Amino acid sequence: MAGRLILFLFMTSLAVTMSSCKPTRYVQKGDLLVTRNIIHLNQTETPSPTMVSEDDLLLVLKQKPNRKILGLISFHLGVWNYAQKRNPKRKLTKFLKDDIGEAPVLFEEVLFEKSIDQVERYLKNHGHFDATVTAQAWKDSLEVEMHYYVNTGPQYKMRKLGRSFELDDSIKTEFLNPDNKTLNRLTLGRGSVYDTDILNKERVRLSKELKNLGFYTFDKIHVQYDIDTNMAGNYFDVMVKFRSLRTVENVNGKDSLMIRPHLKHRISKVTINQNFNPSSNKIVLDSTMYKEDTYLYLVRPYVRPARISRNLFLKKDDVYSLSKMQYTYDRISALNNYRFIDIRFEPGKVVDDMPYLDMIVNLSKAPKQAMTVETVGTNRSGNLGITTSLNYKNKNLFRGAEQFAWKVYGGVEWQNTNSNIEADNGVVIDKTPINTYEYGTQLTLTIPDFLLRSAKKELPRIKEPKTSISLVLDRQGRPQYDRNLINTSFQWSMRTRPQDQLIIAPIDVSVIQLDKTPTFAQQLAETNNALLISSYSNHIIPAGRITYSYSTQDYSNNLKSYYYYRTNFETAGNLLRLASNPLGLKQVDGSYLIDTIAFAQYVKLDFEFIKKFVVSRNSNYLYRVYLGSGVPLANRPALPFERSFFAGGSQGMRAWRARSLGPGSVSDTTTYGLDQVGELQLEMNFEYRFKLIKQLEGAVFADVGNIWFWNDTLNPKANFRLKTFWREIALAPGVGIRYNLNFFILRFDAGLQLKDPSLPQGERWAFFQPKELTNQYRSEWRLENGDPNLHDWKRPEVTFNIGINYPF
Repeated sequence: MAGRLILFLFMTSLAVTMSSCKPTRYVQKGDLLVTRNIIHLNQTETPSPTMVSEDDLLLVLKQKPNRKILGLISFHLGVWNYAQKRNPKRKLTKFLKDDIGEAPVLFEEVLFEKSIDQVERYLKNHGHFDATVTAQAWKDSLEVEMHYYVNTGPQYKMRKLGRSFELDDSIKTEFLNPDNKTLNRLTLGRGSVYDTDILNKERVRLSKELKNLGFYTFDKIHVQYDIDTNMAGNYFDVMVKFRSLRTVENVNGKDSLMIRPHLKHRISKVTINQNFNPSSNKIVLDSTMYKEDTYLYLVRPYVRPARISRNLFLKKDDVYSLSKMQYTYDRISALNNYRFIDIRFEPGKVVDDMPYLDMIVNLSKAPKQAMTVETVGTNRSGNLGITTSLNYKNKNLFRGAEQFAWKVYGGVEWQNTNSNIEADNGVVIDKTPINTYEYGTQLTLTIPDFLLRSAKKELPRIKEPKTSISLVLDRQGRPQYDRNLINTSFQWSMRTRPQDQLIIAPIDVSVIQLDKTPTFAQQLAETNNALLISSYSNHIIPAGRITYSYSTQDYSNNLKSYYYYRTNFETAGNLLRLASNPLGLKQVDGSYLIDTIAFAQYVKLDFEFIKKFVVSRNSNYLYRVYLGSGVPLANRPALPFERSFFAGGSQGMRAWRARSLGPGSVSDTTTYGLDQVGELQLEMNFEYRFKLIKQLEGAVFADVGNIWFWNDTLNPKANFRLKTFWREIALAPGVGIRYNLNFFILRFDAGLQLKDPSLPQGERWAFFQPKELTNQYRSEWRLENGDPNLHDWKRPEVTFNIGINYPF
């Protein structure tokens, strides 16, 4: 550990040294290094109110200074300068200069003038039609600061909104229909500021809404704006013009441009081709009818028409709708049985001036079965390991797009926890960092619908409904115990809006058998802690849960900030407790037993919120808030070990090993050697991430939090108390390096225990507080237990973590 710390400090010192070198060392005479861009916004006697910020304007400038880490250290420019004086033929020099380094950004007059023009254009696009922009380049001998003086002037606001229709009385009728609430929803209204982005979004929205009402030929090019600013005051009027359809038709042997009104379209017929081959149209296919739709196939339909029909949301004689077409595409894609999906429309018959469309769904099936072998690195609760699995998958088991998956797996893991118990069961690999093994099998059947629901009831608001049934058999060997697990679950999953997920699992039953080693059993007994002993005993968890998550992340745009949240409610044993007497379950000491085991009874709720702010292309920062609470009820005094909360590890409080922090302010001489769990967890994490080179990223972070019990009668220091809990919050800053391998991220973090609540009051901060009582208690513990591993406090503790992917 000391060697890694020295290496880390050396690399940090090297980076600071490189960046502190004179940045203009290799700037030639006559050139100027761009050092800063400064926006002076509305610095007048009567500044105008504006929604435009200095950061908005900085983004549109053509020349930006060399990037800095944390806004202070010109690391990449320093590396470039360092490599500039080395032998250019050496590979290391080329790597430092081209891959890590960044050439100095030199002042260019042409780009300076273009930046002024860009700022003016940006302001006008956001309603500042009277804006003025001037700029000065403050030049030193080899450096330049570019100052932009911006007077935005007033931001023009809408006075009146009107609509005009070229030939389309049918479209005008839709706007007059009070039932079309989404079409008539006012994105633009009196007092709205002028913004070209908003106008463009409104053009897209109007086009989509009219397509959803059946106007197949209507597109965003048919929406135009007339903006009138020729009036008193800082106002403008908007006339939204709806253009009619332009078509080229042959009239008297000549091509002529014809203006036609947009008309509503209906669906004439629906054809589904499950054996579509893009490279050949000569295959002769059989056909069958199902609910007025035509299905084309070879031999027999690959997926039964009944399943496809449930995922078609445009049927014969329906009015055309863009949203229903897109939803049909998404639902068929979610079946996961087709590698190519194409939905197109062809002009059909015309009945009573109503044009019809022929809807054609072309599907190319994907391979039905697959057998794979996977070897993956794992990172569970901060413990690294490797797992190999043999996987079989059938995507269309009963020809209804049911997916059957069978996995057989085995792996080993490094359990870097708080335990000092060595393996005495002869199973765990000795004299290596690997101290845990696990193997098992999992069977899962996923049905692309809600099982047993009525076929007559449509669920238009539910997206991607699925039913999953699974069975898991698992065995794990750890230094302290062997664990056998049987789990079976039944759950429904769905989406109710884009980028959310709702999971309802009414059945999630686990049976856990723990075979403790004699040494570990003795250590548990010596704690005399009924809650801890109960957590490590055999148990049955008859649980059910509801989980909802939502994200605003735009996967097509990594430069957009987003947030994510997840909430989970879980309950276990409550219905079974009510039914215990009718079922004739045996009761001992107030607990009902299944065989000889008291089943778990509890309620649990947890919530997680993550927010990401994009600073630039090369940096961003995130914060995370996690709150969780579980309350054990009458049938069992403690939460099961698997359902308890813990702190520490590479995913949370990174300055502590997994399950070594807390609960509350319990002394480390009390918790040493045992994994710690709790019934309540509060945690906040902040992380600033920045790019160093192509695949290497750096991070600075801070973790804050702890775990508690609600009512531990044996150890009151473990209990949550509203008036004093803030004193028991742990604080851990740190730094990290991340290597992005595209398919996963290898992460190295180092966390400092800046504030440790397990130490006596007055000694919890790492600096400027002597640790006399801490060392006294540890010395007494060593004499009493004969264990030299709990050493005296000499310096702040730094914990190194290796993780896979980002912590959040």
